[in-house]
Amino acid sequence: MSFRHRTIPVTPFQQNCSLVWDDATQQAAVIDPGGDIEVLLAAVKELGLTLEQIWLTHAHIDHAGGTGLLLTHCPNAVVVAHPRAAPHVIDPSRLVKSAQQVYGEENFRKLYGDILPVPENRVVIPSDGEVIQIGDKSLQFIYTRGHANHHYSIFEQTTKSIFTGDSFGIAYPMLQGGSKPFLFPSTTPTDFDAAEARISYDKILATGAERAYPTHFDV
Repeated sequence: MSFRHRTIPVTPFQQNCSLVWDDATQQAAVIDPGGDIEVLLAAVKELGLTLEQIWLTHAHIDHAGGTGLLLTHCPNAVVVAHPRAAPHVIDPSRLVKSAQQVYGEENFRKLYGDILPVPENRVVIPSDGEVIQIGDKSLQFIYTRGHANHHYSIFEQTTKSIFTGDSFGIAYPMLQGGSKPFLFPSTTPTDFDAAEARISYDKILATGAERAYPTHFDV
């Protein structure tokens, strides 16, 4: 029984959400749905999947903004969020206000539209190192601070893949063609912690993963 993965480009900011599923059951999860859920929903329908879980590496709007809207299309799905991210998913007003200060209210609305809250009873909070199932496959949730204090990464052992959100940097495609890949750390001014980021890099490498999927751009 194989574990499948598809990277789906969503906008804005060259973001890619990851759709992962188990072939045997067609049960699926999406990692960081972003704000443009129409593309994601089309892929779910095309593949004949049932979206059961929404995994948010962290609650920043460009990663999690479409979550509440996505739930209205997936009545049985749950949201898996870091314990420090969960309150902002349930009540996104503080994140929205912060993002509006950066983009301006008009630009924010053009980029993201309305950010819907997530019902508290549909939020699941994994502990550090906890394993969650999709079909018969196990994925491990690893707290990876640095970019944000409410961040985790997700390790899939079968394919030795790790989905790193923003905790392993941003991989601009034009910088991946040399003898070594080049990544920029994602240093949000309000929350970045360089010491914790280095610890998180070590955690990611310690999994033995052979490929990392940062949310911005691709593997």
